[in-house]
Amino acid sequence: MENDYLNTIQTMLSIVILESSDFQSTQEILGNFYKHLDSISNEKQLIQLQKLIKVFYESQDTQDDKKQILNEITQRIKQKFPTSNQDHCQFFTEMTNKNQKKIGVSILHNDGSFILTDQLTRKILEIKNGADFQKKLFEYCAIAGQNNLLKQFNEETNLLQQNEVEKQFQMTIYSEKTRKKALKHLNEASKKAKESLLHTDWTCTQTRLPKQKNQSQNFDYWNKIKIKYLKTITIKITKVIMSVNEEFLESIKTSTQIYGSQQLQTMAENSRALYNVVKCEIVENPCVEELNPDDLSKDQKLLIYEDKWKVKCQEISIEFQRLKKLKEQAKIENSFQSFYGTPLEFDLNSQIQYQ
Repeated sequence: MENDYLNTIQTMLSIVILESSDFQSTQEILGNFYKHLDSISNEKQLIQLQKLIKVFYESQDTQDDKKQILNEITQRIKQKFPTSNQDHCQFFTEMTNKNQKKIGVSILHNDGSFILTDQLTRKILEIKNGADFQKKLFEYCAIAGQNNLLKQFNEETNLLQQNEVEKQFQMTIYSEKTRKKALKHLNEASKKAKESLLHTDWTCTQTRLPKQKNQSQNFDYWNKIKIKYLKTITIKITKVIMSVNEEFLESIKTSTQIYGSQQLQTMAENSRALYNVVKCEIVENPCVEELNPDDLSKDQKLLIYEDKWKVKCQEISIEFQRLKKLKEQAKIENSFQSFYGTPLEFDLNSQIQYQ
């Protein structure tokens, strides 16, 4: 532990002294620095590091780009203090405040597996059962959105790299809620069209239906698909330090708002341990992000959804055509009755005509 502290100071000195133009060397040294820093949990040593950084920062010889790096290091060290991060009472308070702003809060391992999550996060991700909770964060991403997601990361295995403290990104997921809402809208539109057909003059109905069709053509095919079956969420992840004791574990077990994984039990067995975890904040976007049509066309789940949608539309179309024929037939019968009078008069007129 002492060696890690000394190595941290040594590498920090190297960062400050190194020429600004040598960007690659700076990043390599910074990576080693964070590696040593992550191994330090002694609060006194962390405070000493903060004081040393302040001295470097206030020095007239420290260049602006180095001051920016020192600021990043300062933020990283702040994340090392449990009292300033994931104190248990603070976690519940923060969760409540975030939920009021429609932001879900959860704690993950850096590989994306869930440790605990609040109810709002489960609602946004549409987690319905324990099997879903076993999935890692990236596994919720729709196939159509994976290329967009991976453009925001250097690798697929970790959420945050060694030299990263926090990150914000977007991810598009499948949404059963959105799909059901689209089907509901389709059924309501179908119902209104049928009522209009049955209760409106045929000439009026003819002018309305093409207008509805033209309006729907304003959206291209793939935009319609993403709007009907997907939603995009914005995610902010931050490295934090967390401890778990029996009291905290029990409060989660009795809570109706927070759900914990089996890993919490293992973590609680060593209540003095400090765990490097990731705080995850999730909020729904009002619109689905732009997606490449090629990515959408390769998503088999979306294609299956769309096939079912087409079947539903075909059923509605057949029913509509059936009602249309009935309407036309009724109109013809009404025309005959208006011309000849009552059915009895029509029968008498026929007999007179052929006598």
